Amino acid sequence: MKRLVTFFTLLALVLAVSCAQVYAAQTIETISVFTAGPAGDIGAFALKDGVVTRNGVALDSYVHEVPPEVEGPVRYWSSFDSYTDDAVPESERGVYFFAHDGVCLTHVPVESGVQDVIFSPSGRRFVLVTGSGMRPDIFFEVYDGTEKIAELTGIRGTLMWIDPVRFVLTRIDDGYREGRFLNLSYRLRLSAVMYDTALREAIVLKGSTDTQDFWAGGVTEDGLSLNIAEDYVNSEEDWADEEKIETRTIQVEIPAAG
Repeated sequence: MKRLVTFFTLLALVLAVSCAQVYAAQTIETISVFTAGPAGDIGAFALKDGVVTRNGVALDSYVHEVPPEVEGPVRYWSSFDSYTDDAVPESERGVYFFAHDGVCLTHVPVESGVQDVIFSPSGRRFVLVTGSGMRPDIFFEVYDGTEKIAELTGIRGTLMWIDPVRFVLTRIDDGYREGRFLNLSYRLRLSAVMYDTALREAIVLKGSTDTQDFWAGGVTEDGLSLNIAEDYVNSEEDWADEEKIETRTIQVEIPAAG
C-alpha cells in the first residue's frame, strides 16, 4: 500500500512539474513576441496612474484595460494617431501595449482610426480594429505577436475568438449587389467566416449568394457549433424591399483545429 501511495505521489509531482514547465514556456513565448517589436521609441512611453507619458510628459490619451480572462503580459493599451495628441510625432503613432506595472512592452504602427483591440484568450494574438467610428463596416488587422499576418473587411461587433488561435466574424465579400436599396447595407455581400491564425487562412462557414447573407454568431451550448443568422430573399431584386427579407438562425459545425 505504501508503494502505491508513493507511486501516485511521485506521479502527481511529475505532472505538476510538467504542467508548470508547459505554462512557463507558453508565458515566455507570449512575452517574447510582445517584446520583439522595436518600432517607435517604446522606452519613452510609460503608464503611470492611468495616464500615458512620453519622456515623463503626460499625454492626452484613453487607456484601455485588457479583460482579466485574457492571459499574457499585456494588461493595458492606448492608441495615438492623427486625431489625438500632437505631442506624439507621426513616426511614433500607433498602438502601445503596457504591462501591469506600466512598462511599455511594444508598439504597432497605425496611422488613424483605431477603434478596438480584441485579444485571443492566450493574449499572444490580437485583432486591431480600424476604420470610421460612424460606419458599420470596419477593417480587422490580424496580428501574431507584433507581426501583421492578415487584414479582413467585416462588420463591427461580429468578431469573436473561439479558441487561442481562431476567431469568427461577419466578412464583407468582394463586389456589391446591383440596384437601389433604401438600406445600403443590403448592397453588401456578407459571409460567416472563421480565420485560423496558425494556418493563416480564412475558412468560409457559410458564403454569401445573390439571395443570401450570413452573420456570424456565438458558440452553441455544447461548444461544437456556431449560431449563424441568415438573411434571405426569393430574388436579388427583393433586397430593395425590407418586407421581403426573411431571417432565420442556423447552426454550423465548427471545423476541427488544424
